[in-house]
Amino acid sequence: MPHNRRVRTARRAAVLILPVVLVALLGSVAGSFATNFVRVPRVSALATYRPDIITQIVARDGSTIARYAIERRILVSRAQIPAVVRNAIIATEDKNFFRHGGVDVRRTFSALVANLQPGGYAQGGSTLTQQLARALFLSPPKTLSRKVNDPLVAFETARPHSKTQTPTNTANQIHLAPDKDGDAGL
Repeated sequence: MPHNRRVRTARRAAVLILPVVLVALLGSVAGSFATNFVRVPRVSALATYRPDIITQIVARDGSTIARYAIERRILVSRAQIPAVVRNAIIATEDKNFFRHGGVDVRRTFSALVANLQPGGYAQGGSTLTQQLARALFLSPPKTLSRKVNDPLVAFETARPHSKTQTPTNTANQIHLAPDKDGDAGL
């Protein structure tokens, strides 16, 4: 009988210890994954964000003598962006922009399903906020790490910034090519 009691005690101990070991193992794997793949940058820098702009040398009379820049970017305020341009950016890139907090879960899921279809059209599921966050804080190549960080950075970016600020920052970040008259055009 003492042998049976030892076996029962060992089984009970195994039943109690095995889940703890499994949870610890899963926690270690999740921690390793988070450490290696999740890199959320400090998005507080967005409050003072100033993209590279044109350096202008101006004469005393106010005329421009010369312009120097890596990119020919001129910052514009929300008031300087015509409503039709803001609406076009939102309609083109993220029709549900005002209905989500930075990540459109339904759109992301449908894009994932479409991309997994054999011979399916590669579809993007990024929101306007995700695109801005990627352009400012993440690297462009499609890597697993970037895909994991994309929604996290978008949530962090969307939280402190209003829905009116994101299209303005996007317009200042994306390339709007000038047409033959020098006006910005989509």
